[in-house]
Amino acid sequence: MSHNEMKLIMENWRKYCHGIDESTTTLPPVPSAAMIVTKQSISGMIDMWKQYQIMKDPECRKDPEAKCGWKHSDKYFHCVAHCLSSSRGWGGKKISEIFGTAREITDMIRKGDSDEAVRADLIANELGRRAAESGACGECWKYIPNGLPESLWIVPGGKITDAHREAVAENTECNIEFMNMQAEAMPEYCRLKYVKY
Repeated sequence: MSHNEMKLIMENWRKYCHGIDESTTTLPPVPSAAMIVTKQSISGMIDMWKQYQIMKDPECRKDPEAKCGWKHSDKYFHCVAHCLSSSRGWGGKKISEIFGTAREITDMIRKGDSDEAVRADLIANELGRRAAESGACGECWKYIPNGLPESLWIVPGGKITDAHREAVAENTECNIEFMNMQAEAMPEYCRLKYVKY
């Protein structure tokens, strides 16, 4: 079979499968894979940037040295940002991996973050990426600190219940398990609760 005969068969097969009359119809341009990945990557970066902005309250932007924002919410917003970015597709997931790792390396060098803090951020990032695979950013909810407004919560099933509220109420700086997830030390006044006699 010649090349021209094969080409004619393929064209007729495409017309048959799609019911296309090429004399009256033009096909829309098909986006290239590179365009799709680029769009996913840009959307993923925007998702991560938005979550960072939500994490910081407006007062933080007035004073860059201020320690403010939602207390103990860093890991939650890491998880959600990487989940939203990764849910954009392959491009969003790759951006999540690249920027997540680069950010932690930068924080270690510039801010002197401890190995434990970096590891905790990377774990939150990875949980977000895995949550995106199942289509449920609500898996990040275990990082929600007590005091974070419910309008910012993403929970499994999408509907906040009393069970969620009760669990989040326990996520305080005196909860040793929660603080270990945050890679932060409990304040001294909380430690007294855990002293065994």
